[in-house]
Amino acid sequence: MYRFVTIISILACFVPLFILLGRKLWKEQIYVLIGLFWLFNGLINIAVLFNIPTSARLDEYIVVTADYLDVPFVLYIFYLASEGLRKKITIVTLFSFIGFELVVSLFKGYNYASATIILGASLVVILLFGIAGIASYIVKIEHTPKEKVMVFIYSSFLFFYGSFIIVYFFSYIFYSGGDQDTIFLYYIELMLGSILSIYGLAKYASLHQITNETRRKVEGF
Repeated sequence: MYRFVTIISILACFVPLFILLGRKLWKEQIYVLIGLFWLFNGLINIAVLFNIPTSARLDEYIVVTADYLDVPFVLYIFYLASEGLRKKITIVTLFSFIGFELVVSLFKGYNYASATIILGASLVVILLFGIAGIASYIVKIEHTPKEKVMVFIYSSFLFFYGSFIIVYFFSYIFYSGGDQDTIFLYYIELMLGSILSIYGLAKYASLHQITNETRRKVEGF
C-alpha cells in the first residue's frame, strides 16, 4: 500500500504539465507556473519513484532548496491570481520573504537548521494567503473562469501545506530519522494536493475549449 501511494502521488505531480501541453495552455503564465510547481515536487521525489540510492548530503540539498523555493514560487502564483490591494500586499510579502531567507542563511547557513526556520514561516505565509484567496472568492457573487479555477488551486495549496504542518513537526522539530508513518502522510498530502490542482487545470482546459469554440462560431471560422 505504501509503495502504491508513493508511486501514484509522484506520478500525479507530472499530470498538470501534461494537461498544459495537451490542451495548448502554455500561453497562460499562471497555469504554467502551477504546472511547474507540481513538476518540481515530482522531480525532487524521482529518486524515490525509481528506488535510486542517494547520499544524505544530496537529500539535504534537495530538501533545503525546496523549502527555500516554496514561498517565492507559491506567492508569485498568488500574485498573478490576485488584484487590487491584495496584489500589492502579495508582492511586498514575496520580496520581504526573500530578504528574510537571505538573513536566515547569513546567520544559519544553507542547511536543515535554516530550512526549519524558513519552512515554519513558509507554512504560515502560504496558509494565510491561501485562506485570503478563498475568502475573496466567497465574498464575490459572480466569478470569472479564472477565479473558478483558482479556488481549486488555492484549496490544493491549503490542503498540501495545511496537512504538512504534521510532517513539519515530526520531521523538522521532533526529528525521528525518517519515520515511515510521517513519510507516508507526506505522500498522501502530495497526491491529494496535486489531484485538486489537476481538477482545477482540467476544468480551465474545458472552459478554454468551450470559449474558443464559441468564438469561432461567432466569428465564423
